[in-house]
Amino acid sequence: MPAVWRSFSPIAAVSAAVLVATGVYEATRHTGTVVAVADTSYGRAVLAKVLLLGVALALAAYNTLVVNAGLAARVGRAVGLGGAWRPRSRPLAITVTVEALVLLLAVGLAAFMTSTPTGREVQAARSVTAPHTDMTDGLFVTAEVVPTGSTMRVVVRTEAVQRPLEHPVEAVSVRFVPDTLLAPSGATTGATTLDVVDDGRFETSVPDPGLDRWTAEVVVLRQGAPEQVLLLPGSSATGEPVTPLELAGAAFAVLLLAGTATAVVVVRRRAAAHRVRAHPDPQVGPPEAGVDPQVTPVEEASTR
Repeated sequence: MPAVWRSFSPIAAVSAAVLVATGVYEATRHTGTVVAVADTSYGRAVLAKVLLLGVALALAAYNTLVVNAGLAARVGRAVGLGGAWRPRSRPLAITVTVEALVLLLAVGLAAFMTSTPTGREVQAARSVTAPHTDMTDGLFVTAEVVPTGSTMRVVVRTEAVQRPLEHPVEAVSVRFVPDTLLAPSGATTGATTLDVVDDGRFETSVPDPGLDRWTAEVVVLRQGAPEQVLLLPGSSATGEPVTPLELAGAAFAVLLLAGTATAVVVVRRRAAAHRVRAHPDPQVGPPEAGVDPQVTPVEEASTR
């Protein structure tokens, strides 16, 4: 077992470094902000998983020092305990079992995280959309466009200010046009008629127009009166601002991966140099008796 462990440890160390780097980057991308780490179930699960990973790595380091006396001696000298320092030995089966149980808990947390909204999704759900209002000819109109992933949810409410309403509402439609000032490119979508959900309430879902910046034209058609138009500016841009937490996570991941790659190169070069010193070239034999190894045969003949 110790021989297998010593052979496995370098691969495990590199794999753990890559796992930590990519995991930290992905966690910061999904969490978004420091507030979301403590304020959402996903963020708290990330913290718990990080703690479990730290415990697992500590157990792995302990197991490595137990079975690798040379590494333990170097660590002892580095921390000032001397080259004879060794960690207090425990049965390897017990420590490996504990490490496996800790990792099993981390897998359970990962399963929980796959079914929990991420920090960014929670923040998007909490964002409040501002409804637009208008009033004309005794009719108060409120319109709202809510992005819901690949679709846009349009909700329009009408309320009569004067009763009876002289010009009742016949229908409500919506179309999306590109913002000619900020994003002139893009095609105007066709008009979509909203469904009557209740008295004075109209709703529908339309595909995302795919425009960086758009204006939703909500048209209220009335009997015997000019149509009433509400303009709702918005954006479907997929790009999200990069937060300081994401920048820190990306920087940590890059530095850790670069450090891991550097360590691998250094260790491999040292191992190759050690093999050369331990096993010199067998083609080069000892010098013949009476022949100066510093003098070539040509130089010897010319001297004679």
